[in-house]
Amino acid sequence: PGLKRLRVLWVAGDFRTYCAKLRRSLEESNPPLELIEVPLNNADAVPDAIRRIADTTDAIWLPPDPLLLNPNTFLIFKEFSMRKRIPLYAPTGGLVDNGATASIGVSFFEIGRMAGRAAKHALNAEAQPRQQHSTQIETVINLLVADKISLKISPEALKAASRVIQ
Repeated sequence: PGLKRLRVLWVAGDFRTYCAKLRRSLEESNPPLELIEVPLNNADAVPDAIRRIADTTDAIWLPPDPLLLNPNTFLIFKEFSMRKRIPLYAPTGGLVDNGATASIGVSFFEIGRMAGRAAKHALNAEAQPRQQHSTQIETVINLLVADKISLKISPEALKAASRVIQ
């Protein structure tokens, strides 16, 4: 509720495509959400970027960007989320365990299952698609964090979640 502007910060150059896909899906939401990209030169730029966007951000989405996320930057994002009382959405449930508000993505178990299946096909010299996408999505919600930032989670969302941290 109240989410109009979602910021996504990234360092790795290949996240332009990721952001374009995310933007299309957000524009189709009801009401449409604005995705605002914040490309950074490196992870050291996170503190300055956070200060610049502080008053114009409703939520932050962290992509699975290994050049952006490290223990230091994740701590900065968590502290910003708590101080500004805005949600911090992460790419994995493990980050939700460590203080992000929620995540929606493919679990590491599912990634491993898909990799194993691809390896089996490769070993058997069987054709397979160049890209594979999981249909099994994991949603993790941290109610403790949501309460601290005064974010109300609907009973429907809690029921649909794969895991809820209380």
